[in-house]
Amino acid sequence: MTLSIRTNVTADFAFRNVQKNLSEATVSTKRIASGKRINVAADDVAGFGISERLKTQIRGLRRADLNVQDGISMIQLADGTMNKIGDLLQRIRTLAVQAVNDTNTSADRRTIQLEIQGTVSDIDLLVSTVTFNGQMLLDGSHGAANPFVFHIGANKDDTLNVSFGDMRTATLGIDSLSVATRSEAESAIATVDGAIDKVSENRSTLGAYQNRLEMVTGAVRIGAEDQSRSESRLRDTDFPQEITRNALATLKTQVGLSALSQASIGMANVIRLLG
Repeated sequence: MTLSIRTNVTADFAFRNVQKNLSEATVSTKRIASGKRINVAADDVAGFGISERLKTQIRGLRRADLNVQDGISMIQLADGTMNKIGDLLQRIRTLAVQAVNDTNTSADRRTIQLEIQGTVSDIDLLVSTVTFNGQMLLDGSHGAANPFVFHIGANKDDTLNVSFGDMRTATLGIDSLSVATRSEAESAIATVDGAIDKVSENRSTLGAYQNRLEMVTGAVRIGAEDQSRSESRLRDTDFPQEITRNALATLKTQVGLSALSQASIGMANVIRLLG
């Protein structure tokens, strides 16, 4: 065996491997401690980029799910109000049917007229007070020309336009109902029937929107779960594998340090011979 004091090849070799194994052990320890396989982009450049894109989609989908729930709440509020409007219209119709009967005197019809006018005013009051986050729903301000836009996905243009009907009595045609005479009461019945049909049609339209949103929220949640699973496979630590890798790197570091120590002993022997 040749002994040299200028170059200790064995020590250099041992030192290089100790550094390599120590670096591997350090990275492995970070992965175990953080629970993440990718802590910085350098850990896996391609995987990091994919993971970041998946994370963007996951967060977008989770926010979209909340958007959808808000949209459903808005629709339910409008539908509940229209249900009350429908009940009031049924009361108006009942009064009109009562007024048609010629057993009523003019005074009776005036009394019926007063109740009808009060009920019509109640409908307009409902319409003017029902709001969602300060926004009017049933006053015609968000019809087909200016619908509410619900963002229901993670990406640009993932939207659904939802229009709300105009439930004001002037639009329903019942703001000036009269039952002062038998013929006017007959006409009032037909007018109220038309108003009831309009309310029912609008409720059906909103019901279809709600069904669609409920279907969307299921798809959005499944999408978020699937992408979270994919992101986890890319980014999260596989603990059994990483613990094994860490133990091996630590053992190799310890063996390398022992080898480095032995290489240094060889250099010390040369020095003793020279002395």
